[in-house]
Amino acid sequence: MPFALSEGIMTTIVGMIVVFMVLMILIGLLELIGRVFAATPTPAEAVADIAPLTEPPLAYTPQAEVHNSGDDPLLVAVISAAIAAYNGSSSSLLRITSIKRRAAVESGWAAEARRQAIESRRM
Repeated sequence: MPFALSEGIMTTIVGMIVVFMVLMILIGLLELIGRVFAATPTPAEAVADIAPLTEPPLAYTPQAEVHNSGDDPLLVAVISAAIAAYNGSSSSLLRITSIKRRAAVESGWAAEARRQAIESRRM
């Protein structure tokens, strides 16, 4: 009986030593990764390296191309600027003729949940 107890205690001690050694290795790896990525510039530093604008930004001027009188010129300007920023082009190349709200469409998550529910009931 005493032999089984001492064997169990030794197994416990060896197991704890192994666990703590692995944890120390993980700590060392995380410190190493932290030092590697600390050398890369942060987004704020990267933005600071960009040269400032040499000319002032353009002021908003309502476009006369909007045919639908119900559209707010400021809304048209914001949407055209967003599309231009997304495409990486100039907003002067865009011509928005009308803005219409789309009918309410269910989200992709809801459609996928409905599809999975239907699939789970098929035999």
